[in-house]
Amino acid sequence: MFRMKKMFICVAILWGGLSGDSFAGSFAGKPIYLDAQISGQPLVNDGRRTFPVLTKDDRIVIEVFIENVARGLTSGFTLAFEVRRANGWLDNLAFLEMFEIEGFDGIHSSEVGGRGAAISVGGNPASLRSPGFLGRLTLKAIQNIPGNTEIRLRAESTTIFDSEIGVIDELDVRNATIRFITGQRFEVNLDLDKSAGNQSRTVRNGVAVGETVEVQVYGKSLDLMVGFILGFTYDSTMVAYEAFLPGTVFPSAQTVTPEIKGRSVKVTSATFGGAVNVSEGLLGRLFFTVTNGFATSTVIRLNTAEMLRSSEFVTAVPQSITLNGAVDFDGNNITDFRDFLLFASHFGEDLTSPNFDIQFDLDGNGEVGFRDFVILAVAIEAARAVSP
Repeated sequence: MFRMKKMFICVAILWGGLSGDSFAGSFAGKPIYLDAQISGQPLVNDGRRTFPVLTKDDRIVIEVFIENVARGLTSGFTLAFEVRRANGWLDNLAFLEMFEIEGFDGIHSSEVGGRGAAISVGGNPASLRSPGFLGRLTLKAIQNIPGNTEIRLRAESTTIFDSEIGVIDELDVRNATIRFITGQRFEVNLDLDKSAGNQSRTVRNGVAVGETVEVQVYGKSLDLMVGFILGFTYDSTMVAYEAFLPGTVFPSAQTVTPEIKGRSVKVTSATFGGAVNVSEGLLGRLFFTVTNGFATSTVIRLNTAEMLRSSEFVTAVPQSITLNGAVDFDGNNITDFRDFLLFASHFGEDLTSPNFDIQFDLDGNGEVGFRDFVILAVAIEAARAVSP
């Protein structure tokens, strides 16, 4: 009797692997997504389904998520691709002509790549939990990939093994697509906060003659970037350009001497090690010194932001930052004791403080401290000197 019962269980498990819904596992019908943005930690499905066009030998790293899985244990899965161009869906053979699957790194990993238009990855049973991050897939373009080319996972062929009950589940691939497009802009942000990270601070108050101001330039949608050009205009009677330092997006940045003409400066940076595979980061830092001709306020504008992505030049929307000499927290156009009391109420706060107000961080270092107090004190004395 025991032997017959054991045999029945084995047959049931085998039949479940063959009959689909009859013995559906934890992953059956769950949506699988391809995400073309590398989000770092914590991992998240950013919902990015487009990517810039590729040229031969370019690589794209795609995050793969299986959503709506409360708990699952798997020892392997298969991702199978097909391609669609403007004239409709093509079969998996078209994928073979355009891409090579180089590897997968995640809850299971493979460094040997895939066979043709599919990759199967397995190992000891591993748990898949929210947000359902399966891993990162690396594809290499073996020819130029034209605009509007779309790749997607194939239904019925994209499966995952449920190790808990021993069945192969089919996944819902309806949203598992990536489209390659031309002319995709990139984004630039300017930041006057000298502390790490992009605080998008575009106004500084209490700027003094002789001070050197740091302007950080951050970029987004940088995928496949080879290099960039940044062109700034400014009032050279109020500020003077000093230097440009490349940021962290290139492992080893190459630059040429900046082009300075009257009231403008143009800087550039490039990599000789192949296109980058990052989505965002610090492009560089520019330094301007406030001159004796500085009045009450001046604006530094980023008029040109151009990036070479693979073999295509794309642009970003112009940005600007403002430097103000006056310190006026209460909006009465006078630097006085009212401003001092408002400053005192925020003294000691930094970027981690819940009530941090960036206008009180006068030196742009990410905290309201003694250096800011000195700037405020000087501003109060200067206001007294000019008052009747």
